[in-house]
Amino acid sequence: MEPKRSTKTNGLFLTGIFITLVTLLFAGNATQAASQQDTTKQDSLEEEAPNVFLDCQGFRCDKDHIKREIDYVNYVRDRNDADVHIMITSERSGNEGRRYSLFMMGQNGYTHLQDTLRFNVGPQASEEETRQKLLHALRSGLTPYLIKTPLWQNLAIEYSKPTEAEEVKDIWNY
Repeated sequence: MEPKRSTKTNGLFLTGIFITLVTLLFAGNATQAASQQDTTKQDSLEEEAPNVFLDCQGFRCDKDHIKREIDYVNYVRDRNDADVHIMITSERSGNEGRRYSLFMMGQNGYTHLQDTLRFNVGPQASEEETRQKLLHALRSGLTPYLIKTPLWQNLAIEYSKPTEAEEVKDIWNY
C-alpha cells in the first residue's frame, strides 16, 4: 500500500515542476536568441564583404588553400559578379625562380581601385614559402577593398622591418 500524499504537497510539487519547465523554456529561448543575433551579425558582415573572382591556373595556384586562409571575402564563380577580379600569373625569372604578378581589378562599385603586386620566389623556395608569399600579397592587395566595407573594423595591419644584412668585408677589396 502506497502512502497518500496530501493535496498541499502534490500542489507544491506540481508548482515546482511548472516553474522549472518555464525557467528552462526561457533560458533555451534566450540562448537561441543570442545565437541568432550572432548568426545575423555574421550574415550581415558576409553580405558586406567584397565578392572576389580568383583567376589563376596551374599547379602553383592552390585555390582551396587560398579560400581556407582568406575566408573573410565572398568568392564567386562568375567574374561579372565580382567586386574584385584577381588575376594571378607567374613566369620563370632569370635565376630559375618564379616571378608572380597579381592584377587586382576593381569592378562594380570598386572600378576606381586597380593595382598590380609583384614578388619573386627563388629557385630553392619550398612550396609552403611560395604559398605564404602569395597569401601575403593577396591579403595586402585586398586591403583597399576591405577598407570600403564595415569589415575594416576587423582589419589588423602589421609592418615588419626587414632584417639588416651583415656587412661582409671583402678581403680582396683593397
